[in-house]
Amino acid sequence: MPIHCPVSIEPLTADEFEKLDYRVMGHAYDSQNELGRLCDECAYHADLKARLLADGFQSVKAEIPVTLTHRDFSKKYFVDLIADSALYELKNRCSFLRRA
Repeated sequence: MPIHCPVSIEPLTADEFEKLDYRVMGHAYDSQNELGRLCDECAYHADLKARLLADGFQSVKAEIPVTLTHRDFSKKYFVDLIADSALYELKNRCSFLRRA
């Protein structure tokens, strides 16, 4: 099943991902603690993106469209966050629902 993504994603080693993930998750928790658990998902994305860029991340993209295709089937999904080739599906503690 072909996957089409407009962003080039470089493979990361387990060590590289662990180091990035530690930084990303620290900022994600800080963001949620400051904004509160019921804030809109768009606000979390924008705040987290700003924090990561301020921390020196080179490339931070949010809501990246990814299209899966197989024969006549085609479906578009969205990756919540790509930070220096680490992919994230973000959820807050109240498990808010993604907008359709």
